[in-house]
Amino acid sequence: MGVLALHERTIQRLRKFIEYTYNGTVTMSAVKTVGELAERMRFAAPPSEDDVTILLDGRRIDSKEAAEQWLVEVDAIRTSRAALNDPNK
Repeated sequence: MGVLALHERTIQRLRKFIEYTYNGTVTMSAVKTVGELAERMRFAAPPSEDDVTILLDGRRIDSKEAAEQWLVEVDAIRTSRAALNDPNK
């Protein structure tokens, strides 16, 4: 079996798996309170060793310091966008 045929077969198997396991509903509502987050996470499995956020640029948010640095960047982006959209300019 060639590589392309193997690839196609794998894709077909994944599609069948998704068809049989995905029930069509997705809950994507935002968490609004700490209590709501705690309730949603109550039955979640514990994180694995490599369970970290990975940003689109490849950076891993794997420590408190990395998260704080990223939040500073997010705040700077929001501040600059707010300044660009300021109607009083």
